[in-house]
Amino acid sequence: MISRFGLLLSLLILISAFAEINAERKHNARKVYLFKPLTMLLILVLAWIQGVPSSGMYSLLIFIGLILSLGGDVALMWPKDRFLVGLVFFLMAQVSYIGAFFNGMTGTLSIWNGIPFLSLSLVVFGLLHSRLGKLKIPVLIYSLVLGIMAWVAWERYLEHQGFLTLAAFGGALLFVLSDALLGWDRFRSPVPQRHIMVLGTYFTAQWLFALSSGQAINSTS
Repeated sequence: MISRFGLLLSLLILISAFAEINAERKHNARKVYLFKPLTMLLILVLAWIQGVPSSGMYSLLIFIGLILSLGGDVALMWPKDRFLVGLVFFLMAQVSYIGAFFNGMTGTLSIWNGIPFLSLSLVVFGLLHSRLGKLKIPVLIYSLVLGIMAWVAWERYLEHQGFLTLAAFGGALLFVLSDALLGWDRFRSPVPQRHIMVLGTYFTAQWLFALSSGQAINSTS
């Protein structure tokens, strides 16, 4: 599942994530620039030791998705917020995660399993629609891809039930929740305790993805 070094890394990730959330809460830009990328870098190290060199395409695609997410984080925390650039980075990250979840699957996707995830994506988009301005189309595309990512993660879990596939699906759900909260906070109204809510779910999602890197292509766990 996870080595002792992995447990130590997870503790460091937790400490760094709390430091980042506290820095955001106190509007301490220097610490934000330090701890936000540091948290993701630690998660990348965890993904690597969990299986990137030996577990095949699944782990590699998860690793690529984490790198792209780090790029999105950097774009969003830049002094002049590059929201669209960040959105593109995260869109590519979701595509990479989708590729990872497809890897090793032998069955076909059930549209009935996908309806709840795609419906949720469209509902969230509908609630934000009137406030998005020129971002309507990019946000719609991203919302649908995010829903597909969660759908494929669920299908993978159904086909290969086990702790690691469950971790990946849990990460997918938390990623959807994090982005929904971020969108609501940015375009509708402030989310209470938004730093904890948005960043807490985001970092946990990425940590779970990294943890799931221990599964091989043909894993059934």
